[in-house]
Amino acid sequence: MTYSEKEIAIFEGVRKLALQGADLRALKADDIARAAGLGKGTLYNYFSSKEEIISHTVLYDLFRQMDEVLAAVEGAQGFLDKCRAALTRLGEVSRQSMGPFQLLLLYGGVPDWKGMAQAFSSEMQARRAQVEELAWQLACLGAQEGLFPQPTDRTYVWRVFTSATMGFQQLDCAPCMQGRQPLDEAVEEVCRLLVKSLS
Repeated sequence: MTYSEKEIAIFEGVRKLALQGADLRALKADDIARAAGLGKGTLYNYFSSKEEIISHTVLYDLFRQMDEVLAAVEGAQGFLDKCRAALTRLGEVSRQSMGPFQLLLLYGGVPDWKGMAQAFSSEMQARRAQVEELAWQLACLGAQEGLFPQPTDRTYVWRVFTSATMGFQQLDCAPCMQGRQPLDEAVEEVCRLLVKSLS
């Protein structure tokens, strides 16, 4: 998904307001325009409603985070270092900023999520396929390195990676979690979990 400079400014404006504690349900187009450094009319050149802006902000943020994680994996060598890179980036982004799912919670869900999901169905499916393939390639790499046997079940591998990363995000990355362990320790625990689950 490619967005224009002004659309990205709008999304960053929504994120900025959310980080400042704004109630996204109570936001007005004027608030978003001011936070984005744009005129109110400019918003409506790109979006038809505040709800559409928030929905697109969630998708933009989700895809941006995915791109950052994928880039971190590409820049690392070996199964464990690739997993560490992905988890560290995921953890840093989640701990330091307002992520897509925190935006959803602040808004109380995305209005017309079904419509949004249908509108971006092919993009979402392509992203999921990309991440599933990455999980499979990582599992095969770990097997080549002798960390565990060669996997044979793609669905199982996908479930292992999604379970580990979702648990990691819920327990170790959510901004509301108190008394979290240091990120590097949490990353190492998840890496051990991945190796054990794939063994």
